[in-house]
Amino acid sequence: MQITDLLFKTDFNGKPGYLYLLVEHQSQPEKLMPFRILKYMIAIMEDHLGQNNTAILPVVYPMIMYSGGKPYNYSTNLLDLFEEQKELALEVFLHGYQLVDISQIPDEELKKKRKKLCLTQNN
Repeated sequence: MQITDLLFKTDFNGKPGYLYLLVEHQSQPEKLMPFRILKYMIAIMEDHLGQNNTAILPVVYPMIMYSGGKPYNYSTNLLDLFEEQKELALEVFLHGYQLVDISQIPDEELKKKRKKLCLTQNN
């Protein structure tokens, strides 16, 4: 069970919607904080879907309240955690996933392709 600090129900372009404000307190720098915040955001979205019987995701705005004794020296950007694969991660996150709709291929055609694949792998 997650606790949401603030929940706003408002209209977005004339349609009702929700905006969650996620406030997390942090007393020391943490390199993986963007990943942890992402998990919290997803948990809030899952909770929202279950409680509101909807398929529309709410917007979750994350905020870190840092009170450590030294400067916060890690990035707050999730993509920075991918280091050299940052551009690829951005591409994957911003575009829809690859869909291979085999329901549109007749069963006989799939069987032929399976046989060809098996023969290729055995050689």
